[in-house]
Amino acid sequence: MTGDPINAGTYYLKLKDSSEAKLKAENPNYNLTINGEFTYTINPVSGTATLSGSASKIYDGKDISLDDLNSPDGDIEAKFTFPGSTVADTYKLHAGDYTIENNSAKADDYTVSLSTDGLARLQAAIDNYAGAGNVTLAAKDLSSNASFTIKQKDLTVTLDKKPNTTPGKTYDGQTATIDDNDAQFTAAGLVEGQTLNVANLTPSDYEWVDKDGKKLDKVPTDAGTYYIALTQAGVKQLQKDNPNYKVSESGQFAYVIAKAEAKVEINGSYEGTSTAQDAKIYRNAVVDEVTGKVTYGAWSTGNWGPFTTPTIDGYTPTIASIATKPVTYGTDPESVDITYTPNAQTTNIIYKDEDGQTIRTDKVDGKTDETVDVHSTIPAGWKLVDGQDVPETVKFGPNGHPDIPVVIEHKTITVTPETPEDKIPTGKVPVKTPNETSDDTEIDTTPKDQDFESGPAVIKGYEENNAPLYEDMNNSAPARNNNSISLKGADTYASTNAPAKAASAETEENSGKHELPQTGEKQNEAGIFVILAMVLGLFGLADRKKKKDE
Repeated sequence: MTGDPINAGTYYLKLKDSSEAKLKAENPNYNLTINGEFTYTINPVSGTATLSGSASKIYDGKDISLDDLNSPDGDIEAKFTFPGSTVADTYKLHAGDYTIENNSAKADDYTVSLSTDGLARLQAAIDNYAGAGNVTLAAKDLSSNASFTIKQKDLTVTLDKKPNTTPGKTYDGQTATIDDNDAQFTAAGLVEGQTLNVANLTPSDYEWVDKDGKKLDKVPTDAGTYYIALTQAGVKQLQKDNPNYKVSESGQFAYVIAKAEAKVEINGSYEGTSTAQDAKIYRNAVVDEVTGKVTYGAWSTGNWGPFTTPTIDGYTPTIASIATKPVTYGTDPESVDITYTPNAQTTNIIYKDEDGQTIRTDKVDGKTDETVDVHSTIPAGWKLVDGQDVPETVKFGPNGHPDIPVVIEHKTITVTPETPEDKIPTGKVPVKTPNETSDDTEIDTTPKDQDFESGPAVIKGYEENNAPLYEDMNNSAPARNNNSISLKGADTYASTNAPAKAASAETEENSGKHELPQTGEKQNEAGIFVILAMVLGLFGLADRKKKKDE
């Protein structure tokens, strides 16, 4: 070989021919035989490679590429050194030289490492620099990694209502509710082909605000214009659902509670008037008769006097009076509008019986000069007395409307032998006894299909008390309970075991304790005869019925 060895390897040394001749010449006494050689080895050294630096890009919906790693805005590079080198040499990455852990298009931080192919290419670069085989690289000789970041892309999101819609309702006295279907978001900055994800937003992610975006203290109920915006929690949800973007959200949309239509009939008229007041102010002027110069003094002051709003019966003005107001130079004219609102009015529909006792009172509300419908029904079990009626409407005047008395009386039902079975009452039906003001007194009737037994007549205001029956007197049968009549002025429950079609009975109202029906007499002989005649007449009817049945 020519020259001294440089590269790593095994070399062999022996004497040159000229050197052998010289050696023999210098040793003439010997017949020299020269042979043999020795080896010389240059061992390769281990190099060190370092992958370091960082780079980044704004989210673009694409995986990290080689161009991204070698971006001039970044400093990712591989450096290698070895014993004897004076500077670190730099190696730019090539396709296939690297691996990226969990490489994707998502905004995140990533770790970049040399791949096996990258290590081989780096070895070739070292060989080219230091000579083939002089420096070796192994995976264990690699140190550190590079990093790459995909940054969130700025995204401007604006909240508004959907086109051609008017979120809201007509006033109904109920609190308003937010429908997230009314909302529409416009996003500026989305990667082409992508849409904003709002799927997880719910009505609870919105809130009521005023036109300036300030949160309202309560959910609106009254007619007016309100606004709906995202809550902070809603913005966080929007950011969570769009992680590749840095979301900046704003905007709101209007929600209108329209006034409900209400028809109010107001009668009468009032001609409004205007009252004008003038306030006079002045200032003095001093005129120099020689020069003609005019010097003005200070302005005086004046005032608008007090004003009392005229009274209109049944109405209340928005302003009752206006106090005196000072007027100075520069005071602008003022106009004060005063309106009147009708006063609330109330009357009553009072249901009374013929004795003047109040049965029920129904309240009717309205306003001055307003005609309102009357929603009142006759109490159960009662009917109107002839000539009485319940008005359908009431018109309130300036002083309201007087209470409306309505006279009513008990409904009655007459049961005769011809009364159809489905018209015969069973159980307890309402009646009224003397000295009674309520309508809860009842008569207990017995269904037709029970055994027939005769009993005493039922006389309003009286009860049975062991009076013998007609058939009992004829048959000398013992007296039975509840078969006589005595005076009673309280609630009465009269019982009979006769079928409902066996006799006719009507309820009548009598007043006066211890008085016989239809009389003002105390217990005299005429009254007794009347009672006896009624009782015997019913007994005879019952006896004939019994014999007929036999």
